Amino acid sequence: MGNKESYLKGLQSGADLYLTKPFSYSILVQSIKSLLYNREKLRYYYTSNIHKIENADSFGNIEQQFIHKLNDLIGKNIGNDDFSVEHLAESLNISRVQLYRKVKAMMGISISDYIGNIRLKKAKVMLETGSLTVAEIAYANGFSSPNYFSTAFKNKYGTSPVAFRKSI
Repeated sequence: MGNKESYLKGLQSGADLYLTKPFSYSILVQSIKSLLYNREKLRYYYTSNIHKIENADSFGNIEQQFIHKLNDLIGKNIGNDDFSVEHLAESLNISRVQLYRKVKAMMGISISDYIGNIRLKKAKVMLETGSLTVAEIAYANGFSSPNYFSTAFKNKYGTSPVAFRKSI
C-alpha cells in the first residue's frame, strides 16, 4: 500500500493523528497540543450541554457516537434506581473499569458523577415545570430516597429542591 493510502486509511479508521517516519518533533509537539486543546473543548461542551445532546446525525467521530449512546442508555434508564455503572458498561459492551477511564478522560468526571448530573438536571427541569412532589421527582429520576435526592440537589445547586421550587 502506498504512503498516501496508508495515511488516508489511518485517518479514516478514526486515528487522531498519523505520523510517518521520519517525523518532525515540532509537528509532533504541536499536534499533541492541538489534540489536548480540542479534547478539553469537547469535554467542556459535553459537560455543559449534557441534556441537549440528542441527535446522533450531528456527530462525526467515535467519541461523539460513544457519548450519544451513553446518554441514550442513561436517558432510557434514568428512573431506574437499580441501574448501575455495571449495567451501563455491560450495555456498552465494555468493562466497568474501561467505562470509568473513558468517561474520566473525555469529560474529566467519573461516570457516577456524570449520571448524577444528568439525573439532577432532569430533576431541576421537572421542579421548574411540573407539579409532582419532590419525592415523586426523586423517584422518577432514579434516586433511592427523597432525602438523598435533596442532599445531592443542594450540593449541586446550593439550595434544597423545595426552596428552589419556591424561588421560581
